[in-house]
Formats: sequence, C-alpha cells, structure tokens
Amino acid sequence: MNKFGDLIRNTREEKELLLRHIAAELDVDTALVSKIERGEKTAKREHVLALARLLLL
Repeated sequence: MNKFGDLIRNTREEKELLLRHIAAELDVDTALVSKIERGEKTAKREHVLALARLLLL
C-alpha cells in the first residue's frame, strides 16, 4: 500500500493532469513521477512541496 503515491495519482487524475505536466513543473523526468506514484522512489522534500502546490491548491 502506497498512500502518498495513491494520493498523488488520484489527485492528478481528478485534475486531468498528465504525468508529463507534473514532471515539467517539478523539472524532473516523467519516469521519476511515475515511480513516486507507484512507491518505487521516495520524493524529495522539494518535490513534495511542489506537488502540494500543484495538486492541492
């Protein structure tokens, strides 16, 4: 179970944002965002803050 990744994916899909849009805003590769959503990688603090701004505000 990956609560953080599930939250990111569900919120991103609700807002109809593509992985590439999120990756561009974070200035990272789409593969990294995908791995964060799947729980294969841990997001850095700066990425968590940027994701919060993008998805929750």
